[in-house]
Amino acid sequence: MKIVKKFSIKIYHILIFLVFSKIMSCLPAKKGKIVFLNFQGSGFGDSPAEIAKKLQSYKGLDLVWLVKDENEPMPNYIRKVKYRSLKACFELATASAWVDNVRDEHLVLKKKNQIYLQLWHGSISLKKIERDASDKLSFRYKLNAIYDGKIINAITCGNRNQERIFERAFYLKDKNQILKYGVPRNDIFYDLERVNSVRKKVRERLEIRDNEYVILYAPTFRNDVDRESNKIDLERLIDILERKVHKNIKVLIKLHPNIRRCGKYYSYLAEENNQIIDVSDYVDSVEIGICSDAIITDYSSYIYDFAILGKVGMFFTLDYKDYIEERGLYEKLENYPFPLATSNDELINVIKNFDITEYKKNLKEWLKKLGVYEQGCASEKISDWLISQIGKRYEKC
Repeated sequence: MKIVKKFSIKIYHILIFLVFSKIMSCLPAKKGKIVFLNFQGSGFGDSPAEIAKKLQSYKGLDLVWLVKDENEPMPNYIRKVKYRSLKACFELATASAWVDNVRDEHLVLKKKNQIYLQLWHGSISLKKIERDASDKLSFRYKLNAIYDGKIINAITCGNRNQERIFERAFYLKDKNQILKYGVPRNDIFYDLERVNSVRKKVRERLEIRDNEYVILYAPTFRNDVDRESNKIDLERLIDILERKVHKNIKVLIKLHPNIRRCGKYYSYLAEENNQIIDVSDYVDSVEIGICSDAIITDYSSYIYDFAILGKVGMFFTLDYKDYIEERGLYEKLENYPFPLATSNDELINVIKNFDITEYKKNLKEWLKKLGVYEQGCASEKISDWLISQIGKRYEKC
């Protein structure tokens, strides 16, 4: 009886929330209010943060950030509102524009005079996404994706390859919605002074010396978070790297939000070994990338960011064959310029035989073939576009 009662109360609250959110959808939009979301309630970071930084220079804007944790640090020119709260419904319903970087289940209906800008978080697609992976995704996600694509006013992309995928797979109603300006969070890569400043700041925060070699391990999303498909032998990795680069090694672990709850293995290693640091809760992934010298990942587009910086990237995939069946890839990992290892033994051999000159050559050719749109000014171009769309002239401070 207690379970039934608890379930009934939950359904009752959901119904009240849905009714309230639909009422909110009828409210008029407020000129100049822009609501930001980062990975469904995360803090100030990724491409939405870069757009917000540009918009702060305009007079008369009301910038709102939806967060799960209201203690998240935030610039003083932004208002924080609890993610998925009734107040969040109100802010979304009365905004001139929404800015997001993932698909979200919209709590209010978008009005025709509202602008929805999608700053998609993946700057290159290794694994199949959206319509291309429709047979792998849940029915609920597909319904949401179809609606989301229908209401998007514009989506940004950083290269020609990604543009083609968006045209085909994102359920967009008009191909002209794609802004080929680059990825806002990657603008920093084209400003050497900012790169050096961030690198110094993050290393000081993590207590990493300037002459230490930092490798980032960043496994991506898994449907089955309990399987041991991403367990890398960090002790052997550290040993081979020390012999390869002749420097003290630090390993940063950044787990995807969907697999963090199975990250006790890495938390334990970080507690036992001061050369291993868990940075899964570090909000700004770009800053972590700038701090690092190399990355090891499985299927994350994060490796593209390292490619732009000319840094070393490697694939480590213990579940390569299973993952292709589970999710599907656009290309075999062997077709990328990044060395591939499908076992811990292979990874050691890859590092032992790694040729940086050959790697840089292959990387340059791959980026040229990819058709990169990045020029370091995506944030400025996209924020100017957004201002032009919200129906009122705003002057810079």
